[in-house]
Amino acid sequence: MLKLITILQSLKAQPRQLTDEENLYLHELSDELRRAGSDAAR
Repeated sequence: MLKLITILQSLKAQPRQLTDEENLYLHELSDELRRAGSDAAR
């Protein structure tokens, strides 16, 4: 299971292009944050 912190740590250790799976996860996460009605929901 992907987690944001895991992706960030991996990129910090070795900069690279995102994998398709990482890219999809980040897009889904950003969509979820946009849909949240309040800061508490985020």
